Amino acid sequence: MGPGLKLSDTAMLIYVYIQSHSKDDIQLREIQHAMGFASPSSALFHLQKLEAAGLILKEPLGNYRVKTRIRVGLVRNFVIIRSVFVPRHLLYASVMTVALILYFTLLVGFLSSPFAVVALLLNAASAGLFWYETWQDWKIKPRFPGH
Repeated sequence: MGPGLKLSDTAMLIYVYIQSHSKDDIQLREIQHAMGFASPSSALFHLQKLEAAGLILKEPLGNYRVKTRIRVGLVRNFVIIRSVFVPRHLLYASVMTVALILYFTLLVGFLSSPFAVVALLLNAASAGLFWYETWQDWKIKPRFPGH
């Protein structure tokens, strides 16, 4: 990105949209619809800013694609899988939940031992924290007004 060039939150949301649909042909009208703009000129304004910053490229047929990949704070806690934003914490929460089930299954005969109980409680607390973080990420995931 060029020095001194400040992009708006809307422009960055459009960048994230294009990045998350990298396998598709993204055109001006689709971006207008996805962002809920009343006219294509609003979308064009932001697209031109992104193009000037060197982040996107307009192809000869009018399609837009990502030219330069950057890490956008808006989606730092997400992995994009087939245009779906999946919270990174979901993987950790799932692993810790499976581990909790395995520990419980393996330690059920040793629940009279304080070590077994502490191990289960620590694992349950970890799983719970990861599920909480996943929920928090889910609430702030990028949403496109027109979708």
